[in-house]
Amino acid sequence: MSDNAVEIHVRPEFENKNLGKATDVDVERPLSMFERIANINAVRKFSILLGLLFAWEIYTRVSGVEPLLFPSFSESAGALWETILTGEMPTKIWVTIKILLVVYAAVLVFDALLLFL
Repeated sequence: MSDNAVEIHVRPEFENKNLGKATDVDVERPLSMFERIANINAVRKFSILLGLLFAWEIYTRVSGVEPLLFPSFSESAGALWETILTGEMPTKIWVTIKILLVVYAAVLVFDALLLFL
């Protein structure tokens, strides 16, 4: 070996062979109804979503925040439901898409101008 080589120390494996047999161990037990329901991913995700919506609603009602700046969840859901029922939603979606396309086109033109300058 050269002088610059580093010697690697390999730790020996230890094994305890005097453990004996395990007694009174609850390795496998039936889960309670709550644990079985809580282990479902969809239930956990839905409960987190409900918690966030509850916190949103409570915050907007208790804090006195301006509804125009931060409306409550119930107001937002009501407005969404109203626009869906009246048929305004496709029109509003199309207006949003047109604005996005105009802005994207303007950014592309601006980038092209910067590229050639």
